Amino acid sequence: MKRDWYIQGRLPNELKMHQIETIEAANNYLRNNYLPRHNNEFMCSPEDNNSSYIAYIGQPLNDILCIKSERIVAKDNTVSYNNIILQIPKSQHRHHFVKAEVTINHYPDDSLAIFHGHLCLARYNKEGIIIKQKQEDKMIEAA
Repeated sequence: MKRDWYIQGRLPNELKMHQIETIEAANNYLRNNYLPRHNNEFMCSPEDNNSSYIAYIGQPLNDILCIKSERIVAKDNTVSYNNIILQIPKSQHRHHFVKAEVTINHYPDDSLAIFHGHLCLARYNKEGIIIKQKQEDKMIEAA
């Protein structure tokens, strides 16, 4: 803990000691003196040179970065969202979704989508008209 404070307090004291008072002079001192000395003292090699990053293979970020609302499907296989009635189309998975809990995703471009679990039932434009299903939705269904 004392070491952290020492490192944090080190740079302002060095700048003062070297009478550095301008941003340009401070940047020059950092680049040419302080950082090389600091890195030489504290830098170490990684135990494993392989990258620790992994590819994101979850759901599309578009389906995460949106407003989500839960709804119960009505008897006529519709849900209401912001005064728009969204008709759920026929599905090969179920005859209907009456009384099922679904999630409505509201995207930044005002388009909508209805999900039942991970399954995308339909996508809609801002007027509530079904838009053609994208290939990525079909891949989500297959997962």
